[in-house]
Amino acid sequence: MMPNRHERRRAEVVMIAANEIVGNICCWDGCDKTYSHKDGMPKGWQNILMFWARKPSLDLGTIKPGDWSRDGVLCPEHVEHVQSLLRPIALEVATRPSEGQA
Repeated sequence: MMPNRHERRRAEVVMIAANEIVGNICCWDGCDKTYSHKDGMPKGWQNILMFWARKPSLDLGTIKPGDWSRDGVLCPEHVEHVQSLLRPIALEVATRPSEGQA
């Protein structure tokens, strides 16, 4: 007997305690760069967090668990790659050197 579509879509979710995490790997598909959680995040690495909210929120506690779609870390190389694909924000524009002065 073939499982119904809801059973086929079910994915196994594994939960671990935060104190069991011993390292972090770049979430870029195919990248295997890592760092040790015990040493803290090295300079250049960045957290990435994606969620849905009707309005922007600075209080992450107000976001429903079902609205989180992804979190992870990016190594410096992939931070730069993602930044190069995004539109600059006002703060970035204000801190960049003027053309011809770089």
